[in-house]
Amino acid sequence: MALSDPQSVVIGANTRTVAKTIDNPTSSVYSDTDNGVTFTVSSLANKRRRTSVRVDLEKIAADPFVTTINRKLSSSAYLVIDSPLTGFTKTELKELTLALSTWMTAGSSANLLKVIGGEH
Repeated sequence: MALSDPQSVVIGANTRTVAKTIDNPTSSVYSDTDNGVTFTVSSLANKRRRTSVRVDLEKIAADPFVTTINRKLSSSAYLVIDSPLTGFTKTELKELTLALSTWMTAGSSANLLKVIGGEH
């Protein structure tokens, strides 16, 4: 079963609509090249199943060392769910993933901001 096309990704207060640009058996890529957003969902199964969801963002920003030059910058955030092929139910994997998500976003995303800031 495939995800619907297009997908919506909210970055800050902006909802970005990303249309499917690549579709193959192991991954789908959704893009909004005008706004520099790429959304990728993939799943590989060998000895273990690795499912990932990734958002990439590109922007043009001034070079802090050469103020007359703008540079293309990129950043990404992704979640990987790694599990054996059998032994865990979808519900158990959902609960595990939600536990991480809840930890990151609790208290106005305080833990996520700490991690981004380099705390561990």
